[in-house]
Amino acid sequence: MPHWDLIAYMLRHSLPLLVNNYKTEADRLLPYLALGSLRREEFAHQVHRIFDDQVEEMTTVVLDVGACDGDFSAEVIRTMSTLDPATAERERHAGRKKLLVVGIEPNPSAYADLLGRAEERGWSDNFCALNLLMSSQRSQPGEEVVFGGLTAHHDRGYRMGARILSADEVQDPGKWQDATPVILERHSVDSLMEDERCGLSPLQAVYLLKVDCEGHDGQVLLGATQLLGSGRVKYLIFEHISGADASKLDGILQRLWNFGYGCFIIMDRFLTPLSEGWFHPAYRDRNRGGDVNNIDVFCVNPHDPDLRAVIEGYVTHSRADRAKEIALLAIEEWQKAKPGKRRQSVREAHDIDRIAALPAADVRAQAFFVGDLLRSGYSALPSLKEKREALRWFQRAAAGPLEESWAVAASAAEIGMCYHFGECAPRDLLRAMHWYAIASPYYTVAQHLYTLAEMEVDDVTNQTGFYHELGAVATWEQIAESRKGGEHPSVGETSNRCNNKQMYNTTTMQYLLALLR
Repeated sequence: MPHWDLIAYMLRHSLPLLVNNYKTEADRLLPYLALGSLRREEFAHQVHRIFDDQVEEMTTVVLDVGACDGDFSAEVIRTMSTLDPATAERERHAGRKKLLVVGIEPNPSAYADLLGRAEERGWSDNFCALNLLMSSQRSQPGEEVVFGGLTAHHDRGYRMGARILSADEVQDPGKWQDATPVILERHSVDSLMEDERCGLSPLQAVYLLKVDCEGHDGQVLLGATQLLGSGRVKYLIFEHISGADASKLDGILQRLWNFGYGCFIIMDRFLTPLSEGWFHPAYRDRNRGGDVNNIDVFCVNPHDPDLRAVIEGYVTHSRADRAKEIALLAIEEWQKAKPGKRRQSVREAHDIDRIAALPAADVRAQAFFVGDLLRSGYSALPSLKEKREALRWFQRAAAGPLEESWAVAASAAEIGMCYHFGECAPRDLLRAMHWYAIASPYYTVAQHLYTLAEMEVDDVTNQTGFYHELGAVATWEQIAESRKGGEHPSVGETSNRCNNKQMYNTTTMQYLLALLR
């Protein structure tokens, strides 16, 4: 039975944005999606070798379908490399790719700009560009797919209106406005994987599939049936717009639900659930009696272990104060409707007591690894009790001067994430910032997680307030300086420093501005 009162609540906050065609861009969600990769990667290579030799280190693959001139690809590469530069550098020297972004763009002028941007910014280690048309199926032998068609209502040179031309348009150039239509190779996402383009493989797991094809997104998703149907996409973001070639949104949602994905509209610091009992006719596009003109949709398996962290971090709009509760309720109901396969708990899969009792030269490092195993699970699924136990191991590892062991700062970062995302401790942003501040001089990840937590503390939820709020926060370096003689700064001290009118350092400021752009 639909929760009509809760649906009405979300409509009250969503409809003003939909009616006014105010679209929140997907890259605002990106830092929170990146956490699922980054929070396991800092020490994953060591943990795999110690606890689970069966687990392979995987490349984080992002498919950017409809890359245009590379704005989204740039955000992905910047976010991943900024948050985890040490791992990226280590993998580069080892000849491995930790991150692979595949940017696919059919428009020749946009593709040329994409290549130029990649060369200018030195993306060669992490990026592969393809000049292809993406749709529901690949081209048949001898078939010509003609791309062009800038319609008359677009300004000259406006690239985003270009599309696959119909047979009538090809025969009658007067119906479209493009001096040089081009014949391109057409592919589907599945055929791209089958052909192993850009080093992909048929069984490749994809961390993020982003589709932005100006009304053709439904057809592109049809062409990813094998990939989505096998559950090999962790996160999916696609655009839905009103248009002649746009598929019905509710039809797309039902197909994705059949594959095991629940979906949300990406709003300004909140997510509106759409799937399975949460859809309302107002969410249909304007051509079909609804209010949607242009939205980005976020889809995920409701059993994804990092989903709660995404919700806790991103859904912080002060006026939509029930949005987080509603998003979590939707996820809970989706989990019941789509039960996941049972996985062993950590203690069922691993002999924790034996591991904890092993002789160790660095007892803090040993405590960190035990905590990391209990929290992350790797091949197992941690229970809430095991996650709480992980916090105690991290606290044990974090006790003492930073100079004695790398595990002190590493554990401080993990404790910060426990408080930040509410997974192994009650959510407490000030405590999270306190622990991030301790870890920040040693781990870049903690620096930027501190920034994200700070944004939430300051309730930076309205676009008009973003830049005004930048001057009212403390720097992680200033808080870290207060730790002297092996003593951590108190949570109260952290809170007081957050209220001072101090500015970020240059690196953090540039990163934050990039997130808010």
